[in-house]
Amino acid sequence: MKKLTATVLLLVLASCYLLSCEKDDICPEGTVTTPSMVIEIFNAENRSVARAVDSLRLFIEGREDTIRLGSTSKFRLPLLVDAENVKWGLKQGTRVTGNHYIYNIDYLEFTYTKEEEYINRACGFKDSFRLVPGTNLVPNPTLTNGPGAEGLWIDDIDVETSNIINENETHIKIYY
Repeated sequence: MKKLTATVLLLVLASCYLLSCEKDDICPEGTVTTPSMVIEIFNAENRSVARAVDSLRLFIEGREDTIRLGSTSKFRLPLLVDAENVKWGLKQGTRVTGNHYIYNIDYLEFTYTKEEEYINRACGFKDSFRLVPGTNLVPNPTLTNGPGAEGLWIDDIDVETSNIINENETHIKIYY
């Protein structure tokens, strides 16, 4: 009788332990998360031809972190989830000789609204963004020249879509 009671008690304890477990709270790979803004660069003279920028570096004004992209014609810029605007510096390098470059910095300042969406317990929240419509007097994004630069390297900007909900489409086109 003692063996039977011990066995039943052991089975009840094992069942309670196994039933109290929860599934892992791991966000599945491929789950859509907060998107970055996708920017493509095109030739200013022939606006349908992509144009790579040599030695492109990106940074947020006032921060020391720099994203080094090298030569590229398409990249992603993250928007800040804890702010309503961000000013990105785009530092374009022109090769002079060998590995020596001359840099020109242009700033793009984006003003936007943010909307949070609950995904699930494992993934938390996803943010999507909407660029605030610009005007002739105050465009969005606003393009300004960097300190000490001799003119803008960016000639023009087109906003393809102001809703930033995924990274499957181009949001901004830059021409230079």
